[in-house]
Amino acid sequence: MIVRLFNTGDILKAIRKKFSVSQSYVCHILQISQSKISKIESGIDLKIEARKWIELCRHFNIEPDSIVNGYIEFKNSKDITLNNSGNVGDFSVPERYKYLAGSTVRTTIPFVNMLCESKGGGYATGYLESKGISSDYFCILENPININFTSDIVEEIGLGLNDLDMYFKKDKIKKVISQKELHGIFWKDYEEENKLQNRISRLVSNVGKYETNFKYTIVEYQKSKVTLSIQKNEHLSEFYISKNVLEFFENYRMNYLKNFCALMKRKKLGNKQLSIMKVGILKG
Repeated sequence: MIVRLFNTGDILKAIRKKFSVSQSYVCHILQISQSKISKIESGIDLKIEARKWIELCRHFNIEPDSIVNGYIEFKNSKDITLNNSGNVGDFSVPERYKYLAGSTVRTTIPFVNMLCESKGGGYATGYLESKGISSDYFCILENPININFTSDIVEEIGLGLNDLDMYFKKDKIKKVISQKELHGIFWKDYEEENKLQNRISRLVSNVGKYETNFKYTIVEYQKSKVTLSIQKNEHLSEFYISKNVLEFFENYRMNYLKNFCALMKRKKLGNKQLSIMKVGILKG
């Protein structure tokens, strides 16, 4: 399920779907038999030589470290742009989740993982199948998806407004939110910064590669605090999002950023704290 990292077979199959290519096409690139490709994708034989993996990554412009993180990322990725269909290749994605796709898998996986933790992995697998999305779609961090998908998941988790505070304090939910593998190639950049404000600045500057549903703005730097504002972007007015879901989104983003800061405390950050202005998500 999504909670685990994807294996070599999942990654290879996802690459083929993304670029709409056959097994025989990949065989030609890697100079291996189709039976070998079939065994890799089916999980019977997950071994692939490093030099062949590097060649595959070179051909499709993929970051070679992707296989280590268990997800696929592309080199020189650009900020996502809104469109009505999304570049989904041969993946099966319902129209309901492709229109004005302002999110990416990178920002969506934590919601799927929260559903796993709340309802169980088997339940979450069945839920994805019922929505017409295969789990390997979530292997590629840059795959587009719109806010309807995360809204539907939040509704499925089914928390009341009074439950949110305790929910995000649970250790297993903090772990899901703090999955650093989802930052992928950006993580090293964040770790290089010794000051909290610089790390937050880097994250904010990269937001366009994560999503374009919300605008993040650093409002103020103080000696011991960084203040951040989060606001909805205009295209979200075309979606119906219930008050409960918006409240969940607000709590999630606040906890996501706080847990991001907590992950960085492996290096000394002093007594710096992050303050998030609770404006713009509920009020627009």
